[in-house]
Amino acid sequence: MKSVYINLNAKLYQNKKLINFLKNDLLISAYNYPIDTKKRRFEIIKKKFDIFINYLVLILANPFPSRKNLYYLKNNKNFLKKNLNMLKIFISKLNLLPSMSNLYYFYFYFYKKKNYYFDYILCDFRLSTIYNNSIEVLFRSLKKKTKLICIVNSWDNIFHSNVMKHADKYIVWSNYNKKLLNKIHNIKNDKIVVIPPLSFQYLDKYKITKKKQKKILFICAHDYKDQNTNDNFFFDEITTIEKISKKTFELNREYKLIVRTYPNVHFSKYNKLLKLKNVRLSFTNLNEKNYEYKKFKEISEAKFVMGFGSTMNLEAALKNKIVIHISFTYSNNEMFNEFINHMDHLRIISPKRFLNVVNNELELEKCLTEILKYKRLDVYTKYNNLIKSNFFDKTIFNKSLIKSKYLSIFK
Repeated sequence: MKSVYINLNAKLYQNKKLINFLKNDLLISAYNYPIDTKKRRFEIIKKKFDIFINYLVLILANPFPSRKNLYYLKNNKNFLKKNLNMLKIFISKLNLLPSMSNLYYFYFYFYKKKNYYFDYILCDFRLSTIYNNSIEVLFRSLKKKTKLICIVNSWDNIFHSNVMKHADKYIVWSNYNKKLLNKIHNIKNDKIVVIPPLSFQYLDKYKITKKKQKKILFICAHDYKDQNTNDNFFFDEITTIEKISKKTFELNREYKLIVRTYPNVHFSKYNKLLKLKNVRLSFTNLNEKNYEYKKFKEISEAKFVMGFGSTMNLEAALKNKIVIHISFTYSNNEMFNEFINHMDHLRIISPKRFLNVVNNELELEKCLTEILKYKRLDVYTKYNNLIKSNFFDKTIFNKSLIKSKYLSIFK
């Protein structure tokens, strides 16, 4: 039995599912591997030093090719930081700054520590301690016989810049994602393996309700926080929901707008929406026991699904629900419009040739009118075919085949 160290953050929903899926077939350790420290005091000092190194690497790492990363660097509201960021972007354009993966690689290359006794290490594509237990373990393993397997946990992760580029294998959702990974990060095709994500198995677990529901599901895509860029997209989303609520009420008073809140945002932040007659809030808690069933029920009961672009929109398309992608904001926030129309991860799910992608107020009103008043749904089905073919492998619900693909990597 092969030994696999799961360097993934085991608290995250999709990682929990993967560990439980593989634990009977592999010798798995899903906890922080002990660092060789003899004294508590040294351990504390080392921890602080590691934080400093991580911060330094973040400052020096090349932000390309991530447009999202560049966006936040350019729009920092601190004058001094913004100008330093612009200097960093200029130097990066000249290709004078290394990637984060290379910075960590050279830093840990000269470490003289004990070996890690694992056949494989499974890690997250993103080089962050939010998603990985330890960055040190990853790069110290590169000098050993341990093979590094990197999982791209979501469709939008491919567009990050601070990612692992020294792995032996990369696991992606689909052949389309494989092409993107090869194109954007220049990772060889023979290193990329297509394995469907386990987090969507719930869509095949429950039965769709036959009861007709007059509901529209709006999936919130923005957190309540200030990102130091003079923006808070949360409020733009609230304004858009208010306008949709008003138009829906005008067209058909029987319909309810179910607003699925952003995960773990406090309910008080949505108080403004509670005043709207046709709006019902569904609070999202990733840790609740019936999380999957609740999500499935909301998708299956909805006439159609709306939002600015989230993974759950893709899940709804996989379940053959009409999905309306919003590519504008009623608030006329120029920064928000720039964000939703220029970010690579949003552009690939919102091709302009589809009626499902609404780019202004008139297009959205026309869309709502056609669906709610004239019951025209057929013109909105082609978009689903694109989403399914690009992001989901045909074997997505074949658990035995998915397991065999994983085990073939850890042979």
